[in-house]
Amino acid sequence: MADFFVVQHAQKASAPGDPPLSALGVEQARLTALFLRGRAVARLVSSPARRARETARPIADELGLPLHLDDRLRERMDWGAGPDAQSLDDLLREWARATRERDYRPRGGDSSRAAGDRFLALLEELARGGERGPTVLVTHGGITVDLARNLFPDASLQRLRPGIIESGPMGCAITHLVRGAAGYELRALGAVDHLPAALWSGHAPAARP
Repeated sequence: MADFFVVQHAQKASAPGDPPLSALGVEQARLTALFLRGRAVARLVSSPARRARETARPIADELGLPLHLDDRLRERMDWGAGPDAQSLDDLLREWARATRERDYRPRGGDSSRAAGDRFLALLEELARGGERGPTVLVTHGGITVDLARNLFPDASLQRLRPGIIESGPMGCAITHLVRGAAGYELRALGAVDHLPAALWSGHAPAARP
């Protein structure tokens, strides 16, 4: 059995490119690190994006673990990334189309299905590694939902967390997956119970780049 805690990066500053965390995001990351302290985590892997690394760093410090970066955890697409500049409105239109049409490849990014596939390939590789104890993966809202859609029917995801396919998880939300002999089991989807309501209530979900 392989145990995975997928952590959505904390709330980021609103800026193109590779923005840092907001002040609220820094506190989300700190409390998430405290929550994971008692989970006997054996390995920590993060997207190379700054917002993910800044979320992962307090987890690494709290758990005393090295932080490994893996490009397969990057977001489906990012504002300000790629060879040509896009306005935010253009990116959001592309994002929405890629969410509806899972094989559509947006400019400067991957299709929803392909993004989920690369995330799944990483999980399978880690599962074969035989690490004793859970793995924490710090990544992005879009690709977390892409992975979940590759593994489970959309209808079941919407029942568990209405609106998550379109809006994604909140900052520092945790999705808990277990890989057993029969495949993957979804034990939590975008859970924020470890955070006080003041750190997520009323704030926009964070799946968009």
